[in-house]
Amino acid sequence: MTGLAELLADCDAQGIRLIPTGDKGLTVDAPQGALTPDLMERVKAHKRELLAVLDSDLAASVSDSDPWEQCIELPGPCPQCGTLELWQTLVGNWRCMACDPPKTAMRALEAAEKIRRRHGIRSPPGVTEMLATQKQ
Repeated sequence: MTGLAELLADCDAQGIRLIPTGDKGLTVDAPQGALTPDLMERVKAHKRELLAVLDSDLAASVSDSDPWEQCIELPGPCPQCGTLELWQTLVGNWRCMACDPPKTAMRALEAAEKIRRRHGIRSPPGVTEMLATQKQ
């Protein structure tokens, strides 16, 4: 393996991401403790080669793929009621807004709305309608 290939393999093994910036810079995203002084020196020594490889990889991945493939795929409509109004839990599961509303968030929204009314503050667009549909 060449020095550059070894460096890329070491970074990958440590969970280190090397991200080229638009100004010929390189951002290093690493878990705490993964970026040792030795590894940092190797990154600095191979910066030009890293930028060339990473920029060409980025250009190839953008030109070879359909940009819509990089978007998040939303699930289909709710199988029970057919609505497309969805919300995502903290662990990434999708829920139906009508069949399984986020109760804690809705309680917080109701409390915020009471405070707004008390102080004469206008609600953000859609909040009143959202609370009205949840009470039905």
